[in-house]
Amino acid sequence: MNDTDDWYYTEPVSGAIDAVSQTIARAESRAFVVEGTAETVLVDTGRGIGDLRAYLGEGGIDPDRVLLTHSHWDHVGNAHQFGDVAINDAERNPDGSLTLDVVSEVFLQRPRQFIDNHLAAGRELPDSVDPEIFDIPAIDHVDAHTPGDVIDLGDRHLEAVDLAGHTGGQTGFLSRADRVLLGADLVHIDRNVYAHFDDSSVDDYIASLERAIDLRDAGAYDVLATAHNEPMSGDDLDLLDDLLAGLESIRDGAEPNARVETKWGPAKEYEFGDTLVRVAAD
Repeated sequence: MNDTDDWYYTEPVSGAIDAVSQTIARAESRAFVVEGTAETVLVDTGRGIGDLRAYLGEGGIDPDRVLLTHSHWDHVGNAHQFGDVAINDAERNPDGSLTLDVVSEVFLQRPRQFIDNHLAAGRELPDSVDPEIFDIPAIDHVDAHTPGDVIDLGDRHLEAVDLAGHTGGQTGFLSRADRVLLGADLVHIDRNVYAHFDDSSVDDYIASLERAIDLRDAGAYDVLATAHNEPMSGDDLDLLDDLLAGLESIRDGAEPNARVETKWGPAKEYEFGDTLVRVAAD
């Protein structure tokens, strides 16, 4: 399998925004390309497997900058391939570096776990990836972006939106011209909520869902594109209201359906209809 078009593929989201995905069976970790007349931005960089920069280059895309939504490994994996990278200040180390253990040392193990699980399922890796030594390099310095920042791409703008809760500094990006909110992991795989990490916060998550709902209801976007789900629109966006109600009930003392062990430690799980919410155990 080659590093580029055997591993990556691109699908349109809306307007000038495309999603770049990896050819794996489950838990996509999409990156998003936003092309403007003056500047092209890449939002997130996937798992670091395969040559993302070369793949984009084959399609004539050379991002002017990379905006990272948060520091989890499956969003920053290929960031080291690019020169102009920024992330929320809460998602980088005090010296400005970006490493996988910004949130927790547990994330240092996640690339290895993914590779092992991927191969155990009988799936392939790009030929250049040596599974014995695969790792995601640290970046000595990344710049900081802040909620409220507006990035001018010429014919459109990206607005940085505070979506904390999943992590302490998770940031989404809104393109009003394309009517798309790039929502990072606000909604996680299978449309669930993961708020069980060391820096997760139910209160912050509630505020972020309220913010996303307010923007939706104001007509700022009609497509929510997240990393681990197909883009959501129409009635599917009612999910945000359901998640908000669920998290509010957790904040107010709802009893969990189960207590489970996860790769990040013990967690409480709640079921709200078809949705699973996971928060850290007491």
